[in-house]
Formats: sequence, structure tokens, C-alpha cells
Amino acid sequence: MNYSLNAYATPLTAGQAAHLLRRATFGPTNAEITNFTGLTAETAIDNLINSINYIPSPPVDLNDTKTTAGQEYVNSVYDSTLGRNFEFRFYYKYWWINMIAKQGGNPSIIDKMTLFWQNHFVTTEAAVDEYRAIYK
Repeated sequence: MNYSLNAYATPLTAGQAAHLLRRATFGPTNAEITNFTGLTAETAIDNLINSINYIPSPPVDLNDTKTTAGQEYVNSVYDSTLGRNFEFRFYYKYWWINMIAKQGGNPSIIDKMTLFWQNHFVTTEAAVDEYRAIYK
């Protein structure tokens, strides 16, 4: 079987661009749909893949009652007493949801694929039991 984007050589309509972005990202904006309208399918896919190179800020301690509030914790020195720190695990989840919502400033397929592979190769907190490993 030969899979090709040749069948989609004509420019994407707004509806096709919206459909592609809904499937490949989490909720495209009107501006993103407009930017993808008129692109060929090949160019649109290239844009989704080539915009993957963003490096997000790491999650931080969100507990404003602690002296470590606002400080990065996932790259800190290992402390066995923090392995089961459920607070940090929730901070990590909030960080990831925020990443998905922002999409790194560019529509990219990375967040959708990360969620897909995380569900495909299931890794649970209970099995890993270390929030820094889940982050990595």
C-alpha cells in the first residue's frame, strides 16, 4: 500500500484545517485555523512536526505557605522522603495540563502524541513511585 498526501495537494479549506488541528492538537484557536487555511496537507503536517522544538519551564512548587514556593523541584537533589509526595505529583499534573492548554505557543503534535504514548505504554505513579521519574 502506498500512503501519500498527494490526494490532498490542494490547499486546505478552513474546515479541513480546523479538522486537522482538532485531531492533532488540543483545541486550535481561530488564528491557528486561519494560519493553516490555504496550506497544503504536506506543509501543514510539516508545520505540526517542526514546531515541536520548545523547551518548557519545569513545574514549580505551588504551595505558597512554604519557603520553596515557586521553585523548581523536579531537578532537585534526590530526597527519599519526597518520593511519595502527593502534593508534587499534583503540581506536575497541573503543569502538564497547562502545557497542553498553551501548546507551547505553536500548534504542535507533541502534546497529543505524548498523551497517546503515555496511555499506550502505561506507566502509573504507583509503579514508579517517584514524581521526578514521571516528569522525565
